[in-house]
Amino acid sequence: MTGGWKTEVSSRPLRVLQSFQAPRGTSNPYVTQLLLGLEARVDVEVDSFTFRRLLTGRYDVFHVHWPDVLLRGSSPTKTLVRRVLVGGALVVLAVRRTVVVRTVHNVVAHEGHGRVEGWLVRRIDRRTRGWVHLNAWTPRQGPGPVVVILHGHYRDWYRGRPVPDPVPGRLLMLGQLRRYKGVQPLLAAMAAARSDVSLRLVGHAADDTIVDLVRRAETADPRVTTALGRFSDDVVPTEIGRAQVVVLPYGSDGNSGAALLALSLRRPVLVPAGPVTDALAREVGEAWVQRYAGDLTAAHLEAALDATDPLPPGAPDLHRRDWASAVDAHVELYRTVISRARKGRRRRWSSPVAPR
Repeated sequence: MTGGWKTEVSSRPLRVLQSFQAPRGTSNPYVTQLLLGLEARVDVEVDSFTFRRLLTGRYDVFHVHWPDVLLRGSSPTKTLVRRVLVGGALVVLAVRRTVVVRTVHNVVAHEGHGRVEGWLVRRIDRRTRGWVHLNAWTPRQGPGPVVVILHGHYRDWYRGRPVPDPVPGRLLMLGQLRRYKGVQPLLAAMAAARSDVSLRLVGHAADDTIVDLVRRAETADPRVTTALGRFSDDVVPTEIGRAQVVVLPYGSDGNSGAALLALSLRRPVLVPAGPVTDALAREVGEAWVQRYAGDLTAAHLEAALDATDPLPPGAPDLHRRDWASAVDAHVELYRTVISRARKGRRRRWSSPVAPR
């Protein structure tokens, strides 16, 4: 960094706006822990998201997490309003020279987006000057520095909360129940599993098709139980604690906060084999990350339960995923992209005018 940059920016806290709203009881603890970690620093002033702050506040960094969440409302009218506001905000960010940083939580959106949303996401990406990847296999989304900051664990978040003993043979799928997450293949595999296997599904179903699918399975098979709807943090240790294995039949090459959640509470996971999940197994211990290749079958469910009875001794090795290091890495990236942006502007200002 240049001396001028240090004088201008390092003498005052960085002002950072996150793209997620103020955390509530049902919020993802990932964003809550990031926010709390940044708030604890004296060199950062961080705000959670409102459109008023985005459009009228003056920030050094706008940190985008899930662009599709910014662009979708609870009704067609609200979705239209949000898209208009985001389009206007992109102009404001450019005028105010606010740099955009983006965390790539999902390589693709949870569900397919239409033409307008896709265009706006591409506009956000073109404005992005720095990228956070949660694993080393995430493909580059655009120009600018990329830093891998591993998804932080949840041990501290749930420390001191009681975790019950597991129910033998119980599988758990917890989180957003979406089509791409393999709910239907899991239910099909469960239907063919031996009688001592049970399955519990806990979370918000993304659409009526998933609700109908889950309800039919619950009616047809008493071994399948559900708790559909948004759940608070209070139920997480209980639901995960009662599981012998948390099954996540998706995301072999993506980022699963649910896997880190289960591992933080000392429960093994069953996931598709792939570069990301294979690396996770090497990191935390092979016994904690059961993997399968190909389509999920009853044999895979049964093998995972057999391999984790009894549960692996000790705890998964999550020392690389502490939040203090993650927050430090975020702040370093913020400063890097701001410095690069300022240096680029100084070079443009100082470029000599070509003779006519």
